Amino acid sequence: MIPLDEQERRHAAGAPSVVRYRVPREDGNVEFADVVYGEQSIDPHELDDFVLLRTDGSPLYMLSVVCDDIAMRVTHVVRGQDHLSNTPKQILLYQALDATVPTFAHLPLIMAPGGEKLSKRKHGDVVSVTTYRDRGFLPDALVNYLALLGWSPGDGDEQEVFTRAELIERFSLERVGRSNAKFMFTAGDPRNWTDPKALSINSTWIRNMPLDELLPHVEAALRAEGLWDSAFAGERAEWYRATVELIRERFWTLRDFVEQGAAYFSDRVTFEPAAVAKNLGREPKLAAALPALAERLAGLASFDLESVEATVRAVADEHELKHGAVITGLRTAVSGQAVGPSAFELCVAIGQERVVRRLRESPALVRGAG
Repeated sequence: MIPLDEQERRHAAGAPSVVRYRVPREDGNVEFADVVYGEQSIDPHELDDFVLLRTDGSPLYMLSVVCDDIAMRVTHVVRGQDHLSNTPKQILLYQALDATVPTFAHLPLIMAPGGEKLSKRKHGDVVSVTTYRDRGFLPDALVNYLALLGWSPGDGDEQEVFTRAELIERFSLERVGRSNAKFMFTAGDPRNWTDPKALSINSTWIRNMPLDELLPHVEAALRAEGLWDSAFAGERAEWYRATVELIRERFWTLRDFVEQGAAYFSDRVTFEPAAVAKNLGREPKLAAALPALAERLAGLASFDLESVEATVRAVADEHELKHGAVITGLRTAVSGQAVGPSAFELCVAIGQERVVRRLRESPALVRGAG
């Protein structure tokens, strides 16, 4: 605090000055009940006489936010725990302006793996909502995950997947914990670019949400990649529904429908190197067996599960190969992936023409992987 005589001397000399709030130190502690952190009591001697107006007359945050809240008749202030120290000063301003003091609830912070506060400036796109949209997160899944950062539904309740309606019904500030939440991710790692729990919740949503609610999201993803066919909404609508239902079981994000799932919706096949090496490169006989299988499948009058399975097993026997070797080779040659639905369901979903064509082209893959 600048002594009064020094203030007067500077004022007389025309020195620029600010406007401060003089903290009343004779009225006892500043007290309030925070919904999360409980009863708070602050000795006014710990508070400085804080600035309200700059030398140019413009207001600082402390005054602006209080006036804003009063003008908008804000009843609850919910913000990060790092603002807890501002609250006593703001309460003094509410009281000085003869305004109703709102209810305060300070939320635990979200911390990065290194222990520092998560921030856009330091941690980049991983904290941006648009990143999750572009990487195939469902809106409800992201809301679901964010709600669990610091909040729990109740003692002994292990439920983690909530609809928005359930969150609205069950969420309460009183159930927010006081410990900071940890947001785990590995920068630069495409497999762990975000918190594994976020991916797990998104995957659960993709697997379990009503199909009619999922289909528009898949359509939007396919359209964005140029994979949408108007027939999927017309004469192939039932096929489209059945295929999405079939392949969604192992997918983590909507991006999987346009990457791993592209082989179902188009002629685009992305071959997973590890899958090619494991399922095609280890058995040289597949270079002859798979094109032979293509010709047998091409001759099927009915391309259904039973016919496809019987044909695959017969060709395996004829080439003295284990059935599993032919089945896994078939899966990778047709879809590019190591895992997925049953290889026979996969073939029926992709269709006879595409399956036959891809199997005819597979010898080059086998020889290249070997």
